[in-house]
Amino acid sequence: MADTLAAPFALRDARLIVGPGTGEEREFSSSVSHVMFEPRVAWAPAVGLNDVGGNYAVERVEWWLALEYPQDWAEAASLSLFLATHAGQKREMLFVPSQRFATHQVRTTVVLAPGPIGGDAGPLLTGIVAMPVVGWPDVEER
Repeated sequence: MADTLAAPFALRDARLIVGPGTGEEREFSSSVSHVMFEPRVAWAPAVGLNDVGGNYAVERVEWWLALEYPQDWAEAASLSLFLATHAGQKREMLFVPSQRFATHQVRTTVVLAPGPIGGDAGPLLTGIVAMPVVGWPDVEER
């Protein structure tokens, strides 16, 4: 059996675009330090004797998108203000993990949620927000 070589990379040249191709797209690539699509899996007791992996089966999967970003309440085009003023709206998002190395990108629709306001007195005020994904993220070739 041949080994599969991994090709990990950092998010240093990632892109995050809200509303791609709509004429109203907003790019927040330089505004985020953390982008993670997280599956939340609900398990249920398996029915039958031929279940795989024990006595449980996947009942449902919900996806969430978590973003971490520096809070900016002074710029009208900031991610902080964008999320606060568009909370509850559904928007398409495009995430490219690396412009140079990624062969795939993620396209999805999320329900925008406002992020936190304030926090610790430190050198940089950041915020983390988690937003529900509508359906599943679509991983597509670039």
